[in-house]
Amino acid sequence: MRYFFISSYYRFIYKIKKALGFTSALEDILGFTIKRKDLYKEAFIHRSVSTTTNNERLEFLGDSVLQSIVSHYIFRKFPTFKEGELTVLRSKIVRRKTLNKIGEEL
Repeated sequence: MRYFFISSYYRFIYKIKKALGFTSALEDILGFTIKRKDLYKEAFIHRSVSTTTNNERLEFLGDSVLQSIVSHYIFRKFPTFKEGELTVLRSKIVRRKTLNKIGEEL
């Protein structure tokens, strides 16, 4: 179940390390051109790392978007799962521990 998430994550990291640049790799994954690249970069910087940026509103929005994307994906990927099973799976994917690890690597 976790393979899809881990696989996508490592493809993303690989593309970044191949010097495509952060927003180029992100655009490739999202499938569209990002107009406000500064907002996307800001959204990936946690407030504990930056002294000049307060992006809590972007963090809130990003958390919601991430949950929506993961929900949509697992809903389609696992059509026989009940609501409770989908909720448990989504919470394991978007839990703070998992996201902190990914954030540190990014």
